[in-house]
Amino acid sequence: MAIEACPPIASGAGSVVTARFVTREAHLVASVQLRGPGGELETLTGTELHPIWSVDRADWIPLSQLQPGERLLCSDASTSWDGESERGQAHAFVLGVTLSTVCEPVFNLEIHGEHVYQVGELGVLVHNAGADDYDVGRNAPVRGALELGGFAKGATVDEILAINKRLGGSLLQGSPSSALAAAARQDGFFNKSAALIRSIVKNHTFTDANKRTAQEVFELLKSRNGVTTGVSAAETRRIIQQIAEGKLDDIAEIAKLLKGF
Repeated sequence: MAIEACPPIASGAGSVVTARFVTREAHLVASVQLRGPGGELETLTGTELHPIWSVDRADWIPLSQLQPGERLLCSDASTSWDGESERGQAHAFVLGVTLSTVCEPVFNLEIHGEHVYQVGELGVLVHNAGADDYDVGRNAPVRGALELGGFAKGATVDEILAINKRLGGSLLQGSPSSALAAAARQDGFFNKSAALIRSIVKNHTFTDANKRTAQEVFELLKSRNGVTTGVSAAETRRIIQQIAEGKLDDIAEIAKLLKGF
């Protein structure tokens, strides 16, 4: 890696691109079919966890978890196709989402000021995971990246699927990526674990063994990260059962119970 003078920066409106990151091999991508404010059609393709702003949920949502009919922010327009607009910004509407298994490089950008930028002809607002989530020397995601739930040593979607399969379940709806994305939005091991467990259990991601899968993933993460504190396995099962019954929902409270203090 070399340190060189900054290249010339173009004049005009907009933010400066400060870095480009390359993931050498992506294995699961999401293609989102969109209808723009003027009825135009476009397909955006990216990694399944790439965050995109949902107007309806007022949050950054993984690309693979968008729902048909959901509104996304796109470039300025006087009106959208149904006459709606928000603060001068039009809406693109999600028509459908398709997941594909591939083996090809994908790219991300770092933007000066805010880690957001617009993509495609419609100018849809997306977010990157931030420079701290990358090993700049290798231009590849590090272990703490969004795809691993933000843990120092995380678990992959494939590992979670394999755990559930061993326990007799199979994928019912969505993807474990939503649980990893929920974990990535939290700080600290137990808060991340609480968000991940809650997401697996409450979203009924699998046909069976959701609770046991959540516990096994939690125990795997504890082992990988050298976490020796926390309650017993029996107490963890009781906490997960309370989540399943709707008696526990707050992430901070779940994290406190998992820690045991």
